[in-house]
Amino acid sequence: MHFLKKPLVQLLGCLGLLLVVTIGVYYRSLELNFALDDQLVIYNNRDTRNLVFQFGSYRDFFTTSFYHGSFNEANDILYRPLSKSIIAWDYKRAVKRNPSYKEPDPKVFHQTNLVLYILCVWIIFFLIRTFFSHESHCNLFALGTALLFSTFPAHVPVVCNIKHREEILACLFGCLAFWLYITYRRKSTRYHIIYLAAAAFVYLLAILSKESALLFLPVFITYELSDHKGEWKYFIVRLKAFVPFLVMAAVWYLLRANAVGFRMGRDAAINWNYSYFQIDEGILIRLLTEAKVFIRYYFWDALVTQKINPLFSSRYVVATENIPSMEGVFSLLLIFSLIITSCYFIMVGRDNQKRVSFWVLFFFVMLFTVSNIIRIDWLGAFRFIFTPSLSYCVLIMMIINTIIVCGSSSKRILSQILAGVIFVALLCYFSFKTTQLIPNWKDDFQLNFYATSVEEKNPIVFANVGLLYGERNRKSQMIQYFERMVSVMQGNSQTMRFVPSKEKEIYADTLGELSVIYLESNLDLAYERNQQALTVFHDLERTWFLEKRKKIAQTYYVRALINSKRKRIQEAIQDCKTALGYDYDHSLARNLLADLSH
Repeated sequence: MHFLKKPLVQLLGCLGLLLVVTIGVYYRSLELNFALDDQLVIYNNRDTRNLVFQFGSYRDFFTTSFYHGSFNEANDILYRPLSKSIIAWDYKRAVKRNPSYKEPDPKVFHQTNLVLYILCVWIIFFLIRTFFSHESHCNLFALGTALLFSTFPAHVPVVCNIKHREEILACLFGCLAFWLYITYRRKSTRYHIIYLAAAAFVYLLAILSKESALLFLPVFITYELSDHKGEWKYFIVRLKAFVPFLVMAAVWYLLRANAVGFRMGRDAAINWNYSYFQIDEGILIRLLTEAKVFIRYYFWDALVTQKINPLFSSRYVVATENIPSMEGVFSLLLIFSLIITSCYFIMVGRDNQKRVSFWVLFFFVMLFTVSNIIRIDWLGAFRFIFTPSLSYCVLIMMIINTIIVCGSSSKRILSQILAGVIFVALLCYFSFKTTQLIPNWKDDFQLNFYATSVEEKNPIVFANVGLLYGERNRKSQMIQYFERMVSVMQGNSQTMRFVPSKEKEIYADTLGELSVIYLESNLDLAYERNQQALTVFHDLERTWFLEKRKKIAQTYYVRALINSKRKRIQEAIQDCKTALGYDYDHSLARNLLADLSH
């Protein structure tokens, strides 16, 4: 058994175990279909469909936005050419496998997702192994961290969704760049500069995969602070190593500016209407609300309790802190305390304190994109926790390692057994939870249906399930879920104040749909739902363009039908005239008006 002590054998054994565990947990993801935004970048995207294996074809991805070629391309400021190129390459392979089908084979895409995830887990193993090379059992430490990361339940929305591949690529290349940078700092050979050049190039690949990978640069700077020893004037000299990364960031920005322009946020008219935070809220209100979201969802739900809602409907249950609550104030103080304490220990603490502080700061730095400073119009998604969760896995392993080290010599075996039991229990729980979550990502219907059981305060999910039942011609279930949406919205008098305009429109559309359904069976209820729809539409009217006002015309036309059935002819005539006032070309309202006038 002496050969087991050889470093190469141990290394291959660790990589093999990571491969087996990751495939064992995620093999069911190969059976999943397309879901959420997959169709926008795959079969409903002309750029992806028209790809040919030539340099010029791939070049087009680097000169256009991420959603270019789909119906969602207007006002798109996302620039992720590498992610889209790999998806397009998968599309061609999938079409070759099933050329007779309208949609490509989703299994091809999920296979690539799984392969990329395995590579990401391997890179994390090498990164942690190098970062903690001072530990006597750095291989075991890195293996434990990578195992926890590979089975972490909050990663299901990333690995099981094709479009979210961007998160895997950004983490993979970002961690690879970090590993190469640490190696550059710790190598003293004459060729160590090659590692720096490679790290800068891989960093460019990371930000070409997703913009949030830009935040790996402040992570590198934080690492320099944690690793610095001696006088601070030498630290300033070490900062010149970041010049290649700044050059790569500038290259990315110029490429992005050529594709989508110089703006860093969505157009104001669209951005503020669709955003959870409104422009007149102020900095304090925004910080309090963000802090509550950070602690309640990204820490408590995603990391601690593993309450994973696939649609992450945080904005429907977290009220804006117009009047500061104890939870908002406590969350903000807790975050500031953690950041300030970590900054202090990373400057003057001992080696172990510096390492703990670094990984705490890693979590907050990598979650910076959801703090509403870099604008994201959909505030929350568990996919944003993908890279930051690495710090959580590392801190768990540091606690387990402390249990082993702190045990006295006479109780060392008991300490090792306790640490082993804790690790195995966590690994089994993560694996079980992950395997339970994967089937929920089968398709849009399964996703929305599962979300209704996790988040009963999300009215939009009930509307989505109702529409999906309608597509299946299951009218009774459609009405049931539409009515559940209405009851949720009406059950909280504060809800409508904080729901974005886009979701208010969905609510009004649902009320209008119900009024049409009840037209044949319950005129009183049809009139009530129609009146509620008009109330919401009129509230939205001031922010709408002319095209959207046609919805109000249609709603008044339905009310005219209701009033005509209720023998209220004059009211029906007035409704028809109002409908024509909103849409002069509404032929149905015009015909009904003519019939009623005679």
